[in-house]
Amino acid sequence: MEPGEDEDTETERIQVEVLLLSGQSASVAASVNKGISSLLVAAGKQLGVHLGQTVTSDGHLLNPRSTIAETGLKDGDAVFATVRCSRLVSTRHIPAFALIRDDASVMVWGDGDSGGWFSKEVEEQLHDVCDIQSTMGAFAALREDGSVVCWGDPEDGGDCSPVRDELRGVQEICSTLGAFAALVDGQVVTWGNHQDGGRCDAVQEDLVEVQEIWGGGQAFAVKNANGHVITWGDKGRGGDCSHVEAQLREVRSVCGSDEAFAAICDGGRVATRTVAGRLIGIILGQVQDQLINVKQLFANDSAFAALLENGEVVTWGDPDHGGCSKDVQEQLRDVCQIEASESAFAALRSDGRVVCWGVKEIGGDCSDLNLTDVKSLCSSGQAFAALLGDGSVKTWGRPHAGGCCTAVKESLQDVAQLCGSSGAFAALLGSGEVVTWGDPKHGGCFGESHWPG
Repeated sequence: MEPGEDEDTETERIQVEVLLLSGQSASVAASVNKGISSLLVAAGKQLGVHLGQTVTSDGHLLNPRSTIAETGLKDGDAVFATVRCSRLVSTRHIPAFALIRDDASVMVWGDGDSGGWFSKEVEEQLHDVCDIQSTMGAFAALREDGSVVCWGDPEDGGDCSPVRDELRGVQEICSTLGAFAALVDGQVVTWGNHQDGGRCDAVQEDLVEVQEIWGGGQAFAVKNANGHVITWGDKGRGGDCSHVEAQLREVRSVCGSDEAFAAICDGGRVATRTVAGRLIGIILGQVQDQLINVKQLFANDSAFAALLENGEVVTWGDPDHGGCSKDVQEQLRDVCQIEASESAFAALRSDGRVVCWGVKEIGGDCSDLNLTDVKSLCSSGQAFAALLGDGSVKTWGRPHAGGCCTAVKESLQDVAQLCGSSGAFAALLGSGEVVTWGDPKHGGCFGESHWPG
């Protein structure tokens, strides 16, 4: 049997060429009844790497859960594949980190009760992982076969056993602070804290032909094939959009703070009162005329920032927590990225400079750092980190929450990715090493390094 040849001899087999951008390639003989994932495994073994997304020569993205026959691949066809890299996962709400290794296995650290530890039984299920989402106390991993594995606080979604039979063929997972929602063939499956959206019985009949799903602090929002937006969860924090339903038409995307939702409608408008939730929306009327050609929305716990197509920024919400940017408004031009901590924002400009506003103690002021040549930004709950062009890192905000990286500064070289938890940061280096700093109870570990191998 030739190297890379599939062992199944009872069905039609075809030869497929798998190409990398580097120019390397592998020729694999495979049964048409086998999945695309098996093709990638065989090619990866030949090439000595782990392969990720795959596209055909005409640019069609292949679903790893599809069989080769379902994709329409023919004998002699070629596909292009990316090399899978390790990836850090966390958010500013959870005191733990997860690392998806390049072999699609997972390691975790941080608060053991909030997802920073898992049992041997869970570990054995964490293979072929393609995505991980988190609440404030749990993680949910989506595997390439469309199944889901959860761990952490059961009340925050760490136990999906009540709906496990429904979690087959999952396409996407989304989360709030205490619940998860999975998109399965146009329908939605939820679990976790009921108040945070873990139960959708009241709108279940409407959750058909769902195309997109978004999570806020304590509510979910979806858009169906008709373009209608449906919400559920805490009614006072975005879970009831009935009073603005008529305005929620031709919605392009939805963004959630801990208190409310905001929607971008067709044409880049954030239409009047398309905010559902508490009084965050009142201030929206003061900037409504400026919200034209909105490219993307961002939110911290109680304020929003809109990035316009021209690179300018418009803010609203709690003025003391980032909802008012008047003191730095003239500097907010040519913005290409925005990050949010609990109560502050940081904006990266195309010239590599950074502008901050909000609560100064948790990252709302970086004026004394003289930040230049910044390539990307990252936030924890109470601090920010900037990845510089030379692969080094600068931080600001609450020192104990990751705002000071002095203890690991010498280790922060050749950084490939930054990730923030509720009170710490982790940096993935080009070597594959992970360096952490900040509150050890939130995954900071005060300078300890984790090797994903």
